[in-house]
Amino acid sequence: MATWFSLPRFLDRESRPLPLTLGRGRLSVSALVKAARVSVHPAKAIGLMRRSLSVKFDNSDNVFALRPEFVLPNFEVPRAALVVERYLDTLSRNSSPKKGKMILLLERNCHVPKINLRTITPALRDIKARGSAFIKAVDADVEGRRTRTAPRNMGEMSVHIFAWTKATRQARRNSEG
Repeated sequence: MATWFSLPRFLDRESRPLPLTLGRGRLSVSALVKAARVSVHPAKAIGLMRRSLSVKFDNSDNVFALRPEFVLPNFEVPRAALVVERYLDTLSRNSSPKKGKMILLLERNCHVPKINLRTITPALRDIKARGSAFIKAVDADVEGRRTRTAPRNMGEMSVHIFAWTKATRQARRNSEG
């Protein structure tokens, strides 16, 4: 999805993703998979797209991008597990006393342990809008650094933004005390 939303050959004049075909050609799902340099067979990608909330198919099997994030129903937990694993690896590497070990970026965060959940809706909307704008701003640069060859220092890079809320139970007051 990031390639579809950022690579100029898949965008119209207003930088919106062009529809793709299921066949062959420069504006096909096969061409997108190849341009993204991912190891997914185009038929598998089409199958995932049919289940995704991120794309829409018309009656002629043209594929339209609806959102830049690839979303599958009931896929939140495995994706979250991968993100948490990478986050913990980042923390571990950053806190390692070993010299010469590459320091990775540390995610920044702010945390308020006691907040009125009824008053934060505008703040959450703002976080979502700003987070989406930030990801769009860096996505083209990150995607543009993807390599086809295997250089000596091959690795991966990922940028994540999290915002969450969690209701806590009210402490029950002892009415006898």
